[in-house]
Amino acid sequence: ALEAAGGFADVRWAEDYDLWLRIDAAGFGLAKVPRVLFRWRHREGRLTFADGRYALRLFDEAKARYLAPKLLSRGRPVTVWGAGKTGKRIARALEEHGVTASRFVDIDPRKIGGTARGARVFAPEVLSRGEATVVCAVGARGARDLIRAHLAGRGFVEGEDFLFAS
Repeated sequence: ALEAAGGFADVRWAEDYDLWLRIDAAGFGLAKVPRVLFRWRHREGRLTFADGRYALRLFDEAKARYLAPKLLSRGRPVTVWGAGKTGKRIARALEEHGVTASRFVDIDPRKIGGTARGARVFAPEVLSRGEATVVCAVGARGARDLIRAHLAGRGFVEGEDFLFAS
């Protein structure tokens, strides 16, 4: 997988993150394993906290660069689940690569019926399997598990019908 992805590259964002994204783009699977394999301490002055390559906007740019071709190749509209800051950030980054969200989905009643980045915001019940690829972009703790359970409970398949971008 490392060789197929071309190893580390000199990029504007974090090199290790770029490598993971290229491994995924090359068709290799990535997964979070259910046990701790490695532990480390974050220390003050570490590049993760001090180097500009770790800026949030660059992570979004990196994700969008590799995610957009995958979304475009599916030939389906894109729905962004998350009409808050995180979802709008990811949608903005995707737009720079030719992917525009046809709609947003959110559970916050204050957002439903409004707009985000020019697209209407709906409740999750509007989703039907196969009509769009759902890009989940939420920042609230525990939201991923709730979204995954909701979509899987309605027959959606992760990686095929929906994916997480944040």
